[in-house]
Amino acid sequence: MPSPITNQPSAAPDLTSYDLLAPQLSGGKDSAVMMAVFMDAARAAGVDDRVISYHSSLGVLEWPPVVFDGVRYPGESELAGLQSAAFGVPADRHVEVTRTMPGPDGTRMPHSLLTEIAAYGRFPRKGSPYCRKAAKEGVVSSAWTPMVSRLTRELGRPVRILKVLGLRSDEGADRKKRPAFRTVQANSARIVDEWLPVKDWTTDAVKEWHAGAPVPYCWTYDSVPGAGDWLGSSRCSCSLCVFASRRDLLLTIGRRPRLANLYAEVEQARGDSFRPGLADHRPDPARRTLRGTRPRHRLPGRRTGVHRPAGPGPPSAPARAPQETGAGPRHRPRAVRRLHRTHDHARRSLLKGILLMMTTTQRLLDLAADASGSHDADLMLLLHEASELYQQGFEDLRRTVAARFTGVPSRSLVAAVTAAGLPCDASQDRDELLLVLALAEWEMTPAAMAYSQLAEDAARRGVSLIPEE
Repeated sequence: MPSPITNQPSAAPDLTSYDLLAPQLSGGKDSAVMMAVFMDAARAAGVDDRVISYHSSLGVLEWPPVVFDGVRYPGESELAGLQSAAFGVPADRHVEVTRTMPGPDGTRMPHSLLTEIAAYGRFPRKGSPYCRKAAKEGVVSSAWTPMVSRLTRELGRPVRILKVLGLRSDEGADRKKRPAFRTVQANSARIVDEWLPVKDWTTDAVKEWHAGAPVPYCWTYDSVPGAGDWLGSSRCSCSLCVFASRRDLLLTIGRRPRLANLYAEVEQARGDSFRPGLADHRPDPARRTLRGTRPRHRLPGRRTGVHRPAGPGPPSAPARAPQETGAGPRHRPRAVRRLHRTHDHARRSLLKGILLMMTTTQRLLDLAADASGSHDADLMLLLHEASELYQQGFEDLRRTVAARFTGVPSRSLVAAVTAAGLPCDASQDRDELLLVLALAEWEMTPAAMAYSQLAEDAARRGVSLIPEE
């Protein structure tokens, strides 16, 4: 049984006043806690028979089930169903919904969020998070329509619905400002209220609750499935979320490189960046020729054979008239221009490191898969290639870590190494500290784990890059 619930639900409404109680489960750590708190309140009010739980499936964008060390770990959709059942909702009252569109033959076919992004032409942004409406809230709301139509006729009044979510203040400033209870829709057919029963729960309280929970949490929260250390992804929704932290994005690219490639294809096809603040995918020609300097890094697949001489602008463009100091918004003081170029270079270095890590990971995973059917000389060739990729991948990540900590004081690096539980000596210089951080991060990547698995498998069969004495 789960740990006793010590946190009280936030601003509990009168549950008996609703015709439908609709908790929405993502399959993440917070929705399990929300379901426990909410179902306790529903049973106490004697209205647990009015509960229908919903999961809005994101399809391929969700964290899928995995098998690790012979153990199967469920994905998000399966976890949502387990969370509903664990707290007393019958299986026939848990509904999984997904957005669909008419297919060529007239039948409905899935219309994923990434398909919507490709059709819309741009990725969601802060201030315009249409993904939440298009892939989650709108899909569930549409699923209510048949029931609302029937009950409106039977009751002769608008249907009252309570939407219950597992959002918490700890997750961000926008959610901290969100009321724990509010009316989100009111018309002649339905009145929909929203309740956040675990809004005031801290992240530590959620993790502590899960230590005795009747359902597992998603494997992506851990460094590796089943580790129980909460050192993986900090959140669990879309695998690649535009609102995720940079660390989460790096981890996801390593864990789901094919999905990352698919996102990159949408970026190229639509000409829109996944997240502009993360990296600049399309260099500005004006910036390229600023002081005769071109970007030091180019993304894989970009044309590199076109010579662009340094100068005041592209070869075909007329020369620009010099601007006087303070003449207009285009002018930047010299120090600001230098800082701008430094930050731009760091972002490009980071993105290049992400892309190289993605391709290295995929190749190492492929080699590890091929190793089981290879022997002797063929296995040695695979091991040689994997070893080179391992060293290349680590060096790429080392440069990425260095770019990430650009401008960070050495004392902060020491604190970061210490906080990570790594050995640290006050006499170590900056490069050594960065090397320690990079090595610790690299060893937890799918690429490094794939190489270790391949090398261990080869060694058991007598194949090793280190000759026996």
